[in-house]
Amino acid sequence: MQFEDDYKAWKAGQPELALPEAQGWTEENLAFLKEHYAGDLSAFEAYDALETMRRMGVISQKEENYASGAVMIVLDPSEINGVMYYTDQEDPSFWLGNFHKTPMVNFRSLDDIISWVEEFRTEDHPDAIPWAEAVARGWV
Repeated sequence: MQFEDDYKAWKAGQPELALPEAQGWTEENLAFLKEHYAGDLSAFEAYDALETMRRMGVISQKEENYASGAVMIVLDPSEINGVMYYTDQEDPSFWLGNFHKTPMVNFRSLDDIISWVEEFRTEDHPDAIPWAEAVARGWV
């Protein structure tokens, strides 16, 4: 949450971008992104690039969510036996989440983002998974 708040404060000081009218993964959009997100990107710039790419239709909301760690997976509650709770409140990840594990923390350039998106699109990322699979993936 702190990152999001800090990003919004940073963004308020940035000039508004006039986005191209074309939507999607077009040469025009990629040229625009390369012009505006050239060189080494700060964390705010990488996040801003993701937001801009989504607004331009270059990436989907799902792709932005996976890149930034805002993934929501639907679990079938009928498969859950018992109550789920987390007891180790001394573990910083309980309070901080797993932001440090998100793909975005490794984005140093637009090329890093584009490479990640291209790889992401070759993998299966379901919108809903069974409880047993979530456990097997270590998500719960």
